[in-house]
Amino acid sequence: MSRNSERKLENLYNEYSGERIFIIGNGPSLSKTQLSRLGSEYTFALNKINAMYDAVSWRPSFYLFMKSTMDDEEEKFVEENIDNGSVCFLNENYRSIFGNKKHIYYIKRKKLAADPLTVADISVSHVDNVDLDELSDVWESNITKGVYKQHSMYPILQIVSYLGFDEVYLLGCDLGFDVQKPYLLFESGVDPAKFISKKEFFKSSLRDRTPVRSIVNAVLFKLMLTRPVGYLLRRVTTLYEDRSHFTESYDGKIRFRDVNEEISNAHRVAKRVLNAEGVTVYNATPGGELEEYPRVDFATIVNGS
Repeated sequence: MSRNSERKLENLYNEYSGERIFIIGNGPSLSKTQLSRLGSEYTFALNKINAMYDAVSWRPSFYLFMKSTMDDEEEKFVEENIDNGSVCFLNENYRSIFGNKKHIYYIKRKKLAADPLTVADISVSHVDNVDLDELSDVWESNITKGVYKQHSMYPILQIVSYLGFDEVYLLGCDLGFDVQKPYLLFESGVDPAKFISKKEFFKSSLRDRTPVRSIVNAVLFKLMLTRPVGYLLRRVTTLYEDRSHFTESYDGKIRFRDVNEEISNAHRVAKRVLNAEGVTVYNATPGGELEEYPRVDFATIVNGS
């Protein structure tokens, strides 16, 4: 990251001290949430939130896009949020695309050791009891050095803390992501999505006496991860219906691994660090499966805003 980018970010430190902010996820409950009531609030949205814009006049105060790659549609979405005047935090890889406008801040995406499983592998008891310094390899409090991205909300939580917000409300954070296993031609074979290590995968297949069937599953799994095949799969609507976002056309991404517990554990890490920093997070999402934060009623929180 350039020194100019660092200085821009340094100027934001504690800029919003004592304020509250609503972080807007893209879960299905968002279609039932009255975003128009957030007009006087600080809000932070991300990725393809633009798909909601035709239905509401609301636009986010802050916007994030930290994915390592983007397609043409996503590039247009980022451009739209820049044009809307949202303060945009973008992966530093996109500087050559979007330039150096005043309200664009580029941030380095720091890589977790086994992204995205590092955070998920930390036990609940460890998160609750470990010295906070030991979480510094999965959480960055000084965003001039970058942010870790375990899931979409994770870098936003690091950013809002740095900005000084001390009261955070989550909306559209439902969890409940569907899992699809179209590569499991042999259900009796080992599931390759459960392994990072090839060695452990093969050991498990031998232990289960299913090496051939497991290898067939692994070959299909690898094939489905390639861009051409993945592109085709996203368009086979009978195979996968996206029920994890506020619109079925959000991305059609097929998830081969159950990410719900991974995301929940990342929220446990965030809650532990943020509480120590004096930041309180509440879940104002109606329904959903995220239970790491105290629940509050959205209508009550924004009453009179």
